[in-house]
Amino acid sequence: MTLYKEPKEFINDKDIMFAVASNIASITILFLPRHIAENTVSADGWLTILLGGLIAIVLAWFLAKIASSFPNQSFLSFASYLVSKPVATMLSIVFIIQYIAISSFQIREIATLSHEYLFDRTPLEVVCLAFILVVIYAASGSRAAIFRLNILFFPLL
Repeated sequence: MTLYKEPKEFINDKDIMFAVASNIASITILFLPRHIAENTVSADGWLTILLGGLIAIVLAWFLAKIASSFPNQSFLSFASYLVSKPVATMLSIVFIIQYIAISSFQIREIATLSHEYLFDRTPLEVVCLAFILVVIYAASGSRAAIFRLNILFFPLL
């Protein structure tokens, strides 16, 4: 007889909302305005942020609507249903490359922020490696725990 039951790992809408909000706050609010102000000549940097944000919101909403039509299926399985298998494989490869690029950008920017404010004498590469190792350790465990951790630290934002 087993007394211990494994907890169910459900990630609900509230968990995802907090994860997206903390990600947006960490990069776009803390880093991008300064970066855009340094690289633009006039006050048109806000147009870039607004237009890019709107495009990202529309594409994310469209993908979320499609994914919600196919519950408990991976992207490759429902993309294969919508288009042919080779096209779905190519789309998956494109999304993998996009997610790797976005993740590397975010790790670099979080490491730059941490390097500026906390680790001024630590090499930036070491800070990046530390963040990558923390993410790998967190991702190897419970996915729901990562989202709960985001909710825990969200009030600090």
